[in-house]
Order: sequence, then C-alpha cells, then structure tokens
Amino acid sequence: MKPSTVQPDFVSSIRSQLDSRADVPTTHEIVTVARELAPHIADVDLVELVSLITNDQIGLGPLSDLSNIPNVTDIVVNGFSDIWIDRGYGLERIESSWKSESELREFAIRLAVSHSRRLDDLNPFVDFTLVSGIRCHILLPPLAVFGTQISLRIPKRQSLSLEELLHDQSPEVLMVLRRIITTRKSFMICGGTGTGKTTLLSAMLSQVAAHERILIIEDTSEIVVNHPHCTKLQSRNANVEGIGEVSMQTLVRQALRMRPDRIIVGEIRGAEVVDLFAALNTGHEGCAATIHANSGADVISRVQLLGLMNGLGNEAIQVQLPTAIDVVIELARIGSRRVVREIGELQLVDGQCHYQPVVTFSPKFLIHDRSSAKLLEHGAV
Repeated sequence: MKPSTVQPDFVSSIRSQLDSRADVPTTHEIVTVARELAPHIADVDLVELVSLITNDQIGLGPLSDLSNIPNVTDIVVNGFSDIWIDRGYGLERIESSWKSESELREFAIRLAVSHSRRLDDLNPFVDFTLVSGIRCHILLPPLAVFGTQISLRIPKRQSLSLEELLHDQSPEVLMVLRRIITTRKSFMICGGTGTGKTTLLSAMLSQVAAHERILIIEDTSEIVVNHPHCTKLQSRNANVEGIGEVSMQTLVRQALRMRPDRIIVGEIRGAEVVDLFAALNTGHEGCAATIHANSGADVISRVQLLGLMNGLGNEAIQVQLPTAIDVVIELARIGSRRVVREIGELQLVDGQCHYQPVVTFSPKFLIHDRSSAKLLEHGAV
C-alpha cells in the first residue's frame, strides 16, 4: 500500500476534533479543521488528508487500494502487520501500513460505527455490508488471539458469461447447464467457500429468456446478472438499538406477491428454507439457490439440519426437498481453478430424498445413468 506523506499525529488530531462534531464529516469540515490546526498546510496535503479521513470514516481506509485491485475477491487482516488478498491465485501476503494493533483496532471500530454497528469489548464481533456491496466481518481481541481480524468479501463488478466462466472445461458442461435453464429446472449450487457458487449462479441467470422476471433475494448484494428484467431484495440487520431487522425469510414471503417468474435465493442458511420450499412447491419453476455443502449428497443433510432447526419435520423435508429442487450442481476448487465437478438430481424414493449423480466432469466427462436421469432426456448431451 502507498505510504502517506501526511503525519499520523496530525491525522489523529483532526480525527479527535471531528469526532465531537459528526459521525461522518464533510470535506468542508475536514478542510476547516485542518486549516485551523495548520494554517499553512499545502493543497496537495489537504487532498491526501481528506482522502485518508473520508476513507476511514465511510470507506475502507488503508484497504481501499487493495479492494480496487483487478480480480480481488477477498481481503483478510490477521492483526496489524499481517494482510492477505485473493485475486484468483490463492492467498497472497501484502505489506501493511498499520504501525500498531491499537491503530488497527481504532480503524475497525470507526468502520463499524460509520455503518451503524457497535463494536467494543462487550460486542467484539460485527458483520455488515458497505455501500459498495463489500461484505465486512470484524472480530476483536481477545477472541481474536493474534490481533484484530477483518475479513472482506469483494463482489464481482460485472457478470461473466457461461462461455467465459467455463472456457477451460469440457463443452459438455456448458451444454448441460444451458439445458437446466431452458427446461426451467429448479437447481441448487453447492460447494465450499470460494468455489464460485455466486459467480456461476450469475452466469446461469444471464441465460434466462428476456421475457422472464427474475427476483433475487440476498443478505448481501453479490449476484450480478446481465438480464433486462431482474430485480433484487436485500435483507437488513437490526440497528444499534436492536430494531429494524428484515430477514431473508420475510423477503421470500414478500417475493411471492411480486409476480416473479423465477425466485433466486443468494444463499440458504436459515429459516428462509421453509418459505422457499413453500414457494417452489406451489408452481414456481426454474428457481435457484446456493448452499454451503461439500458435495451433492451433503446437500440433503445440510437442508435437513436447517429445516429441523426452523421447525420443519424430517418427513416433510424428505418429501419437499426433491419436489422443490430438481438439480444439484457441485463446484470445487482445484488449485487456482474453480470447476463444475458434478451435476446430479434429487429423487424421492419410498418417502426418502436421494441424490443421484448424473454427470461427472473430473477428470473427464462421465454419464452415470442416462436411463434414470430426467436432465439428459431428449438428447441433451
């Protein structure tokens, strides 16, 4: 990161003055205070000073430059001297500009407060989304043993096409994924963290026919879709006073009244699974969601756990899951590559939900059982 030419003590003095005036100072206020403390400050230093304080208050401060590096998806801070980024080649260590743990902690607290979150010894962790769509998680010591931890997830600024995304995989992958969209199969994309679930979902939704209305529900706006009729709903956390929360579950219910052709849930992780089942089992086809699960078979146990935690009985889960979701797409990360490893179907057999692999793409294209796979009917591949 580029070192500052403005002395840290001077910046701290201005911050202490501004803290008593407003949570988020204007450019005029910053310049006024700076000239009061240093009447002969150069214009070039004023520009840098405004940038430093504005970024710290409403942006990412020393992390702003890192977030603008092409293809960066993640930034992680493990204490004041240990910063890493991921731009598609795995985690890379980056030089830090923080000089002490106290300086990093002060930055983290200012960042949280500027987004109406409380962060202190009694509330040592926080999760929020910046205006830019960047998702931020902060955890303070002593829970974080090696110093203040900051984790940033950087959203894609544009959607890749399926062709661009799958350029290094076999052409059969593209053919099957296109068929899932055109035949209006409801699908779930699974995989671990960083396998590209949201990226693939965005690319697939861009293949939806232009006359269809896509309604996307997320807790953090990450899905970028190149489609003429796509609208988004985003959940909201409670404010500092603990009020004002709007959950994903509530938004799924609202979506049913908004005339969607396809309902998309950015990630299934809680009570919204109950209402999603209700929506998909009442005539909505071609819907989709992502879920954290290491394999297609693990999707069943993952959804089962979420359902049981939110009042849905095991028998209901076993019946509703395969009638709501037709196809599971499994992603994996192999080195720096993110690949579609397997596509399978969920089937109801004797009252139980079963996962049936249809095609596997690693190390080569393999059809498991064409005769039982609805996905491959009519010569899909």
